[in-house]
Amino acid sequence: MKVVYCLTDTSLAGGIERSICTKANYLAEEAGYEVTILTTDRKAKQNFFDFSPHIKFIDLQINYSELDRLSAIERWAGQIKKRKIHRQKLNDVLLRIRPDIVISTYSHEFSILCDIKDGSKKIAEHHYSKSYVKIKNERESLFSMKRICETLEDKWKRKHISKYDAFVVLTHEAKIAWKKVHNIYVIPDPLPFFPSRFSNGEHKRIISVGHLTYHKGFQFLLEAWIKIAKKYPDWRLDIFGEGRYYEKLSRMIFAATMHDRIAIRPPTKDIQEEYINSSLYVMPSLYEGFGLVLTEAMACGLPCISFDCPVGPGEIITHGEDGLLVECKNTDKLAEAISFLIQDIALRDEMRDNARVSAQRYLPEKIMQRWISLFEQVTGTSGY
Repeated sequence: MKVVYCLTDTSLAGGIERSICTKANYLAEEAGYEVTILTTDRKAKQNFFDFSPHIKFIDLQINYSELDRLSAIERWAGQIKKRKIHRQKLNDVLLRIRPDIVISTYSHEFSILCDIKDGSKKIAEHHYSKSYVKIKNERESLFSMKRICETLEDKWKRKHISKYDAFVVLTHEAKIAWKKVHNIYVIPDPLPFFPSRFSNGEHKRIISVGHLTYHKGFQFLLEAWIKIAKKYPDWRLDIFGEGRYYEKLSRMIFAATMHDRIAIRPPTKDIQEEYINSSLYVMPSLYEGFGLVLTEAMACGLPCISFDCPVGPGEIITHGEDGLLVECKNTDKLAEAISFLIQDIALRDEMRDNARVSAQRYLPEKIMQRWISLFEQVTGTSGY
């Protein structure tokens, strides 16, 4: 079977890119599929994650990122131009490849792909909370052009969902939110690893991983940790990520004179080792589509503390058994949860073991069979 994934840029170190890498590798290596990944903005950059050598890559060179520094109106006009080019290039490539399945990641291609007549079945993956545009722009004025343009774009995308043969979300909570969508399926992200070696719980380090943006909530994590850090002088916090909030977060660390207790480190390909050398994972996101970092951390034996944001953490973490859920944006409660698990070593050890067991729900051999079944269902085939 020929499968094509569409996404923006495989040189990025995000959860979507990690998820597509894991799934594409499984299909190419284990299922024997012909897998091609189409990008719009990769240019000549190297992939961040380790993709199978059997996977083909084609960059369409649309380069939507060129619009990022423009005003909202200029960006809107620029997108219209680039999407005309995108439509033609995507159409040409798909007619040449003739795939059985083409998968959108709800990016620039979403409103284009569903109308291309190349004979393939079209599936969309939604890696966000349904309300992510509203949450992302909650600090913007109701009349800001950025908020208006992004809201209109999201509404435009939603009108195309019914044109897809399947619309895949990552949690049951998301499925409930999309209750008016009838072609909807729930398939969570698969684990990229499940190491035999895991955290022994003795490293006095808290870890968090993600893009440094407002909605990832690291400002709330810093605020919570700064409140209690002096009580635990031998513990530290390490954040792995990059993004536009780096300067803001750095200023918070400097103002609290915590530069020797808190570090912001660049993304690493060896994040597994960083999990293993930690004892707690904290995710302060304001919204997620799933929370892949939680399952990664749990696979490495870390109890997890997370804001109970939409959507994902509440389905991944069993509160009090393998981690703790905290009211979103409540830094006092977040600080209390961190203190609680730092102090209770026996509970941390119990949660570590429970987390390892819980994470096995997301092993690739379990999750990818659901994808293969969906492929066979929409194409009306089996036994590829």
